[in-house]
Amino acid sequence: MGDWGPLGEVLDREGSDRNRANVKDLVAHAKDLLKLVRETFPTYTMHDEQHAENVIGLMGKLAAPRIERMTPLEAALLILAAYFHDTGMAYTEQERNAVGEDEHFQAFLDGDDEAYLATRSNGGVPPLGVLTQYYRSRHADRVWHHLEECDPSWLTWDGNSIIEPLATVSQSHNEPTAHLREERFKKNYRQKADLRFCAILLRLADILDLDRTRSPRVVHSHLGLARHNTPESAISDTEWQKHLAAGGFEFPERPAPNYAVQFVADPTNPGVEHDLRSFLAVIEEELQQCRSVVDLCDDRWRPLPLPAEIDTSAITSHGYKYGEFRFELDRHAVLELFTGEQLYDDPYAFLRELLQNAFDATNARAHLFGHESTGIHVTCWEDAGGYVWVRVDDDGIGMDEDALRKYFLRIGRSYYRSAEFEADSARRGRKDRSFGAISRFGIGVLSCFMVGDRVELSSRRQAAEGAKILPIRLSINRRDDYFVLQEQDRPTRRGTSLPSRNGPEEAFRRRPGTSIAVRIDPNRAMVDLPTAIARVESYVFAPPVPVFVNGERVALETTRLVTEPLLPATETRRFKIADLKQDRGDFIPGLREKEIAVVAIPLD
Repeated sequence: MGDWGPLGEVLDREGSDRNRANVKDLVAHAKDLLKLVRETFPTYTMHDEQHAENVIGLMGKLAAPRIERMTPLEAALLILAAYFHDTGMAYTEQERNAVGEDEHFQAFLDGDDEAYLATRSNGGVPPLGVLTQYYRSRHADRVWHHLEECDPSWLTWDGNSIIEPLATVSQSHNEPTAHLREERFKKNYRQKADLRFCAILLRLADILDLDRTRSPRVVHSHLGLARHNTPESAISDTEWQKHLAAGGFEFPERPAPNYAVQFVADPTNPGVEHDLRSFLAVIEEELQQCRSVVDLCDDRWRPLPLPAEIDTSAITSHGYKYGEFRFELDRHAVLELFTGEQLYDDPYAFLRELLQNAFDATNARAHLFGHESTGIHVTCWEDAGGYVWVRVDDDGIGMDEDALRKYFLRIGRSYYRSAEFEADSARRGRKDRSFGAISRFGIGVLSCFMVGDRVELSSRRQAAEGAKILPIRLSINRRDDYFVLQEQDRPTRRGTSLPSRNGPEEAFRRRPGTSIAVRIDPNRAMVDLPTAIARVESYVFAPPVPVFVNGERVALETTRLVTEPLLPATETRRFKIADLKQDRGDFIPGLREKEIAVVAIPLD
């Protein structure tokens, strides 16, 4: 058992030959399973016996300061979890062929828009990239599947089954760290093992296994990942390059509380070094979270010093000087760029942008949910302080916090051009119904700051049947780096009232749609109410839904062009070319005909 380092030595103290033999038999079984992982994940870094041995070695280093307090059962669970935690990535050929019939796979597609679209566009057959995503997402849950296939007599300690504690510890590495606080992680299991501490050691050792032993260069060359022939190979190559450059972690001989571990690496590319340093930041965050959970462990383990930070001084850049040498955007400069005269030469253009957003939102709700809009309302007024306000209200699809983060606050990103919207349309059977967005929402809202200093927003997203979505309230001040978001997470939450022509209104909308109010900055632009009202009318031409300005409907004449065409459908009229001559040149250059026929054809 000494091959497993300090943990093996602890296991050797176990007096029962049967218990030790069970561990040995289970490890042999897990090794065979791990050999199948490469068939399912041919381009992944190694998740084989080498990874398990690395994890066991790191567990020993982490527990070293109090290893004498470890029980043989704890050592057994840690060794077995090191081997079994990734066995869920092993699929037989029969299991891979039947994945489309798996209810869990359908749930995976429902929650991943890009995977759903890729599978749908491939005739319902999931592409390899989608399958590997799914296999990866399910691998922790499948530990139970592989444990249940083992000889039950192996999964015993002192004659009692250990399948449940082993599965609990093995699966935990893929759960949020906060889940380790749950009662199922018993700190005094059968008076012989702290399952919470075992779970902490597994997740830390797993994430700390970052070195080149998991990525043999000959295998990387054989796979041809550097050619980036597919998106999947490009992603895998990034992971391989990180491991190829990594020398692993060095632990101090006498760890003090909150000690640092030193990371050794010799990257030859700044992109690889950036990826390494970014991942080290993730590891540091995990270290911090796990150290807080140790306080809930058994008295034997609470005093154990764990690493708190990573010393990166041993990362050596070869052939370049490392630094953040890349394009970065200054928020204030970008705001000036998007709201200055370089992009918009009309101070009232923000009205056009807000109207486009409102039209897209109402069209999207009609497209996805069949809703018939009652109209878009524009109001303009001057408040008691002398400020001019412009507000646009629609009854469109609306937003929740997720949409706000992913699209509203991301410049240039549009929900209507996203995989999420395409998947939402497909799931609702809208494949044959076209949808053409006319705006890019992020830039449209930025245009408000060409003339405004405050934007107040209230929105409620249209929810699918049975779903509950919280309305949101957002306040944006031009001079602030951070915005104020409020969410009606309980009925009594009132939120900050929304400005309106008739005084303050409720903060949160009761029906789906979005309300945006812009306060005009008198120091930046001269915007007067009569001109603003007139501009709305000039921007709207034959709108798809009614538009009202201060309660009066506009664009009625242009709307009649659609509802009352100049020519009856399919009627043909003939005109003499001589009557169509322009002041300069021919009506159609090179046309030799004496007459031209005009036919009215109805279009959608």
